[in-house]
Amino acid sequence: ITARVHAEEAHARLASILEATPDLVAIFEQDGCLRYLNGAGRQLLGLGAEEDVSARYVQDLFLAGVAQQQISQALIAVHQDGVWNGETVLRVAEGKGLPVSQVILAHRNTEGGIAYLSTIVRDISERKHFEAELQHQTTHDHLTDLPNRFFLVDRFTSALEYARRHGCYVAVLFLDLDNFKRVNDSLGHAAGDALLQQVAQRLKGCLRANDTVARHGGDEFTIVASDLDDSENVLVVLHKLHTAFERPVIVGAQEIYITFSIGIALYPHDGDHIDDLLHHADVAMYQAKSSGPN
Repeated sequence: ITARVHAEEAHARLASILEATPDLVAIFEQDGCLRYLNGAGRQLLGLGAEEDVSARYVQDLFLAGVAQQQISQALIAVHQDGVWNGETVLRVAEGKGLPVSQVILAHRNTEGGIAYLSTIVRDISERKHFEAELQHQTTHDHLTDLPNRFFLVDRFTSALEYARRHGCYVAVLFLDLDNFKRVNDSLGHAAGDALLQQVAQRLKGCLRANDTVARHGGDEFTIVASDLDDSENVLVVLHKLHTAFERPVIVGAQEIYITFSIGIALYPHDGDHIDDLLHHADVAMYQAKSSGPN
């Protein structure tokens, strides 16, 4: 009787620990059929405290498709190696996905066979959000939230690779605001920053989803127009830019009409490497600027 009481006390302590942990903990059979799910797991999945989980499979706890397939592959690995760990996406209330880290363990009997499996699942959404925010800060300009020139090169590389495979054109446009120094000198740098932010939004609004506009630095912007069927299609881009800035930008109580000096280089006419195309667009922009604004 004493041994049984000690065993029951040990079982109760373990159960209280499992119920107190903030991570999802589950026990299941080799085929994935659930036998136990702790309180944190039930809360994450929107299940009641008394709801029977024995009709559910561990694969069903994860998003359909890739996540379910990943868990199925993980179970195969666990049978071979005894353990698997990785990252996947849990299906929580309302069918939403929650990024999680997961460990699956095989528990063996005295004969060495697998008696049952367990898994510990931890919410890593905050970490993922932080990583995404850090990545965004690394690749985007802090003032305008446009891609910076480092991210531009990455997108430009992808556009050129696509163009080489499909035989299409890519245009790179260097845009320099005319008389921007006058705005800073007369209205102040805060007004200049507000102007650049509004210009950035208008540039984004007049481009296609597969085009990229980046802030190259100062009052210079760069546009990569990819997948052009004809070199003359760059004129469509110019028309959109012209139309977008026909109306003034409002900064405080001031109406400011924006014009650009623009230099253009086309792949493959003006080069087939990023550095060459960027250089030629830059030279063309300065040549345009020397001829006067707009």
